Amino acid sequence: MKFSLVNRLNYLLEAIYYDAFATKNIVLFEYDPTYPRVFMNDVGGIISSLENAIKAHLYATNNNKILVKFKLTNYNAEHVFFRIFFDAQNDIQSLDDRYITELQKIVKKNNYQIIMVDDAKIHINVAMQLNKTAKEHKIQLKNNYIKKSHAVIAYDDRDGFEILYKQLKHIGIEVKQKHDYANLKAHLSDAIYCPDIIFIQNSYLENQQEFAEILNLQKFRKFQIIVIYDKDEKTQNNIKSHTIALRQPYTYDILIAVLNLAYQNKLLNKF
Repeated sequence: MKFSLVNRLNYLLEAIYYDAFATKNIVLFEYDPTYPRVFMNDVGGIISSLENAIKAHLYATNNNKILVKFKLTNYNAEHVFFRIFFDAQNDIQSLDDRYITELQKIVKKNNYQIIMVDDAKIHINVAMQLNKTAKEHKIQLKNNYIKKSHAVIAYDDRDGFEILYKQLKHIGIEVKQKHDYANLKAHLSDAIYCPDIIFIQNSYLENQQEFAEILNLQKFRKFQIIVIYDKDEKTQNNIKSHTIALRQPYTYDILIAVLNLAYQNKLLNKF
């Protein structure tokens, strides 16, 4: 039976956000938007493998960052071959046995290959059967105007920034390469350059005075504010009422949905 891997991942990653929050960790996810999306495998096997591998990391560490990345390693007319990496920023002594045991059962049942590195790192090799006739109804941009947008990002995590940067560039959005908060503030105050969208990490908005200054600039410069939540959502209500949320981990489809909402808000002059 055919399935869209990215669509199914949306549900998994939404749940993983709360596991990361509960364990005081961050999960980032990367699946290149140019990769195939529709396959014929048992969807339950790949989703369960990802879930257990991620949780094996989350429930074995705290205050850590886990990067989950699909890397296309080979392909032929019928299959694409992925290696899925689960890399922790800080070393983990041993992964949670409960989830490793379940993962090993799923991997064996579905003929995947699991590679354990030093008992604390996992790589999974999977062969995904292509569905060459399938036409997936994936989320599309509401208007090509979005592709002409300019964006600035204030995000201190380098991996998180690179993932977002590459996805925005793939869409066609012009993005400034610097991603520190000072750079964002400078561009918001620039008399010549004005971004259409700013992406800003939640932690930068903890200072209410700083956020008030951004809102004052937004009133006459009309940019949309997208807040990246990579830990929790302990955000004042006045911030939520003037911004759009992008929670880590997310897929490319979620980013498209967020950009569509930003475009809609701009048309309505909502913010």
